Amino acid sequence: GAVLTLPSVAIAGTEAAPTVWVVTRDGDSATVSERPVTIAGVIDRATQIASGITAGEEIVIRGVHSLTEGQAVCRRVQP
Repeated sequence: GAVLTLPSVAIAGTEAAPTVWVVTRDGDSATVSERPVTIAGVIDRATQIASGITAGEEIVIRGVHSLTEGQAVCRRVQP
């Protein structure tokens, strides 16, 4: 199946139980929720995700170790 790739700094949780923070937007507000993922592999500083997220979801890639469930986040920054 399809494998999505994220910067390795986007991976939170532990090595045994990796997670990512997914942003949910509702109008002008946005919050984050932690979601478990399955890692397919790591190449350089990129982590391949086998399952847990889908293409098009907004994933936090900075400050992932300082977030809490349901925390409000700011606007999206274009890469």
